[in-house]
Amino acid sequence: MQSSRVLALGGALDRTGWSSPSSSALTRPGRSRGKAVSISAPLSSEGAPSDMTPASGRAWRVAVGTVLLLVLSNGPVLRFVTGVLGRSAHWNDWAVWPFFAGAAAASAVLAWADRHPSGYPAGPTGPNVRLAQQHPVEEDLRRATLSRAGLLALGWYSAAAVASSLWSVYPSATLWRSAVYLGLALLALTLAGFSDDELAKMLVLVTSVAVGGSLAVIALLREEGVDHQGNWIGVYTNRNSLAPMAAMGVIVGLRWLLAGSAIPRPRRLPPRARTGGSIRHGRPVPASTSVGGAALGSVSWRRVGGAALVAVSLVTMAGAGSRTAWSALAVALAVASALGLAATRVAGPCRVGSKKRWAALAGGAVVMAVAGATAAAAVWDVPTFAQRRAIWRLAWDRVQERPWGGHGFFAFWEVPELVQEHVLLQRGSAHSSLVETALGLGLLGVLPLVALAMLAAVNSGSSLWRRPSVDAWMWAALSVFVLVENLAESFVLWFSHIWVLLLAAALRRGTVSAQPQRLRQPGAQAPRQSGQQVAGADVL
Repeated sequence: MQSSRVLALGGALDRTGWSSPSSSALTRPGRSRGKAVSISAPLSSEGAPSDMTPASGRAWRVAVGTVLLLVLSNGPVLRFVTGVLGRSAHWNDWAVWPFFAGAAAASAVLAWADRHPSGYPAGPTGPNVRLAQQHPVEEDLRRATLSRAGLLALGWYSAAAVASSLWSVYPSATLWRSAVYLGLALLALTLAGFSDDELAKMLVLVTSVAVGGSLAVIALLREEGVDHQGNWIGVYTNRNSLAPMAAMGVIVGLRWLLAGSAIPRPRRLPPRARTGGSIRHGRPVPASTSVGGAALGSVSWRRVGGAALVAVSLVTMAGAGSRTAWSALAVALAVASALGLAATRVAGPCRVGSKKRWAALAGGAVVMAVAGATAAAAVWDVPTFAQRRAIWRLAWDRVQERPWGGHGFFAFWEVPELVQEHVLLQRGSAHSSLVETALGLGLLGVLPLVALAMLAAVNSGSSLWRRPSVDAWMWAALSVFVLVENLAESFVLWFSHIWVLLLAAALRRGTVSAQPQRLRQPGAQAPRQSGQQVAGADVL
């Protein structure tokens, strides 16, 4: 079968960065400053093009990730347990904990399946290589890489959480809840390895289902979709759970709205590389019908869908009335947009270590600091934030009682003697993942948490800086958003999707093209080795 398609062999298709030493990719030299452009397309064992593309072959992982994040958003589960089963929403209730234990087990299975991909050629042998040699075509395949520092910090935090059951004020609760958190860590590890397109698909599904379902409940069962103060809660238990999901919908919707016109890259690409498309039926597909290397329909329909998601998400945020979510969204959009704009104007032409590059990085840090300070000043005297500061002061007194190891992970609020001192302590959370970690794990847990937060900011920011694109912008904005949300809410406590996304941001170093290798045409001379470079800078 004649085809202009080439194949990606073995672990080159494993975009998680866990590929085996034998993995390789067939590439054709690009003409852009000596860089090679990765090419990838799976073929059948007979050497003919296969219908299973990397996107379709991993679609079930995206579906499983979507379901798990919806479960970990808590609201749908708790509303089902209280409204349908008539049980309490307490974590230890037999109707509640199996959902989250099951989600942790499913996360472990997903992580194992992601570590052992199937459906692709096993190695560079047989007629596939000959076909690839005869019909080289360029395609940009990117796979996410993981941060070793992030893995170390995550391992430290997880080990501290489990070990704290030895000195916890509620040992049994700490033990099973920290065990569930091991599953959440594995889910974050898996999501961190998703490609840009897989992340975008998963997040748009999660936010669309959550926001759409909430609006349906508000419209059809208003007494169930609105709290006693008139704030929208939808399928969630409070406005501070619905509003962050809607804010994520704004960020993801903007990505799809802008997908047809990516952030301009600072240097010129060769004509074929500029298409940014994929391969379909042996022919290159331009970027107008492809985002992140996967066919997703026309640009116009994607933009319509993105605009609709942004609109309904903004309406939902307005109805929920959560100032925390609005502030976090404003900071996230400002920081990501400023950094993306600086990257397109400054980062591209500069070499690593140049004065202009470091000046731009310093400018980005200043923008982030100013945005954070402005947001904090705007809401400093708002009653809800004044109450947070009061809770933090009361919690700090408890932290000083056990500064090194804390009271045990996820245990402090379960002991009446510790919270009966003040009415604000009876609300069940410290309204900050940092303060919550200090209460539960002391300095032993605060150190890795600070490291994870710093890595989330640095990894997502550096990815946008090195490779400015709408996907990198979306992930940077989302990372900043979950950082701010974790500072203002105790998402570390609630088996939360916001916590999982923070961990994923700390682990994910960005996407780079698979390591390219030069392939000689039959009878052609070998290319010069000095021209081989990683095509990680090839962006939309």
